[in-house]
Amino acid sequence: MLALLKTYLDIIALRKGPDAVPASWLVLNLSIAILAFAWLFQVSLADDPDPRVLMIGFGAYVLTLLFFGAILYLYGFPDRLLQTLSSIIACGSLIAVTAAIASLLFGPVIGGNGAGLLAALIWFWSVPVKGHIIARAIEQHWFVGIAFAVSAFILRLGIETAFSIQT
Repeated sequence: MLALLKTYLDIIALRKGPDAVPASWLVLNLSIAILAFAWLFQVSLADDPDPRVLMIGFGAYVLTLLFFGAILYLYGFPDRLLQTLSSIIACGSLIAVTAAIASLLFGPVIGGNGAGLLAALIWFWSVPVKGHIIARAIEQHWFVGIAFAVSAFILRLGIETAFSIQT
């Protein structure tokens, strides 16, 4: 487990790609467990979490995973689906938890707005990380992966915004 966590940290640092992760359903399930922990941790920090907003966010997240899966299939690498999704899920979750912890720790020191900005900057690191993962998985240049990651980010943000509007 520690070796897998170290591998995910190396992927976050852009030193390794999803090929370093075993193609296994067990690894995917461990990544989903990391995701569940990350979501529960972030929800526990919210003052009054709205279940509707949480479901919209989860749905948008699943659609972005389907988007990345479709890219793998379209580029002819469906055999890399488990490794790629495991990496995207776990690395994104670890970055989100890091952002939440940074906000908690630095909030009293630099204020709520500064801590929120720091957390957002940490969270935005997930875009180049996911771009790196998808680029390595489809054997394309890093900028191609970044374009797909930005597209997935916009897709997720658009869905969350469109369905979260209160009338």
